[in-house]
Amino acid sequence: MNPTEKQQFASLIQRVDVLEKENRSLKSSSTIPYENDQAHRERFTDLMLNSLSAKNLRVRISTQNVSATPADAEFDAAFGQPNALGEGFVGLVDDAGAGAAVYLCAVVNSKWWYESLTEAV
Repeated sequence: MNPTEKQQFASLIQRVDVLEKENRSLKSSSTIPYENDQAHRERFTDLMLNSLSAKNLRVRISTQNVSATPADAEFDAAFGQPNALGEGFVGLVDDAGAGAAVYLCAVVNSKWWYESLTEAV
């Protein structure tokens, strides 16, 4: 992470902390009923979406040497086990670092899914 990304991440963590404290306060208050969970979820979601911008989105890139039809074990070697990475993990494999074959990889249902990418001309 570069310094700007670190600062943005730290700011996001501070905002999440504020929301969690507010959430605990509302739940424990005897004068304010905590009836509208949906409103708090929406506020939290808005905060998260507005704090993360596409320009800061990065995925891991591996230069693992893979076959023309990559196997599960090759993605495991490139990134680790799907169970450890978690649902929704996304990465790119630049086959042997050559820039000739690139695969978009994702973890769904603890399994690898991939698509071969085509270079733009």
